[in-house]
Amino acid sequence: MDNKRAPAPPQAVLFDAYGTLFDVYSVGLLAEQLFPGHGERLALLWRDLLDPVLSVHGVRRFKTDPAAYALGPEAFGLPAKDILFVSSNGWDAIGATWFGYTTLWVNRASLPLEQLDIEPTRTGSSLRDVLSFFPD
Repeated sequence: MDNKRAPAPPQAVLFDAYGTLFDVYSVGLLAEQLFPGHGERLALLWRDLLDPVLSVHGVRRFKTDPAAYALGPEAFGLPAKDILFVSSNGWDAIGATWFGYTTLWVNRASLPLEQLDIEPTRTGSSLRDVLSFFPD
């Protein structure tokens, strides 16, 4: 009898929004086409409408600084290991793994993984791969 149990599914999912969830560049380009001279302002405006947004602005640190990754556990009231961190940037997924998150690198472009001392928990090719962390 196998006493090993599958890891528990994450209690929360934290997405790196810009680049992973949203193609911010296409929004700015379209806004500029529709409203010449105002595209950049409109592209910035729609970002303040997202709620809640965790931002490194408040801690004045950038990823891969641990203070940037600490925002998730603080917001959710959960340990990092119970949160799935999803990013389309390999370096970001690795930084989150170093911090203690369960991680998914959404590698849409089939890029090579940075050669560091750790790898993301999983690598996928689309956001659909988030579902693999949750049993049927």
